[in-house]
Amino acid sequence: MKTTRGAREDLLSIIAAAAAVDAAAARRLLRRLKAALQAVDDGETPGRVVPELGDASLREVVEAPYRMVFTDVGGRLYLLAVHEAGAKALGHSSGMRG
Repeated sequence: MKTTRGAREDLLSIIAAAAAVDAAAARRLLRRLKAALQAVDDGETPGRVVPELGDASLREVVEAPYRMVFTDVGGRLYLLAVHEAGAKALGHSSGMRG
């Protein structure tokens, strides 16, 4: 799965905030998020359509308390955004620039 610039920034921000409180917990969180994305990439889970968007091309996988929004473009998966579960699915430009 390719990660867009916006998703990369989301992940860095989330992990930095967690690390400021507990570095070991931040590493565990990063492992959990990566494992959830790997399951999508491996085809173990298709994710679900993002409910508030209703666009079948935009899917998400939830690893509480985070939602990871992705899309498939020509058979290649792109991670678009990572947000807390209560946040809007795409709170920024998805920036499909890898």
